[in-house]
Amino acid sequence: MESVRDDAPGTGEVLAGLLLSLLVPLVGFLVGGVWLARGGRAVAAGTVATALALGALAFWLGFTFR
Repeated sequence: MESVRDDAPGTGEVLAGLLLSLLVPLVGFLVGGVWLARGGRAVAAGTVATALALGALAFWLGFTFR
């Protein structure tokens, strides 16, 4: 079984993950958590995805409960 810990997400994977983080915050938390768990160079992408998901969640909750 190969380890995915050393693999940083590719450019397309990062763009798709960040876009999904903005549109569907739950997916953003999942993607961010996976990238944070990978460690290494994936930590930066995981941090950004989690931050975007948190911001999107605040936006969607504020928009929904107005």
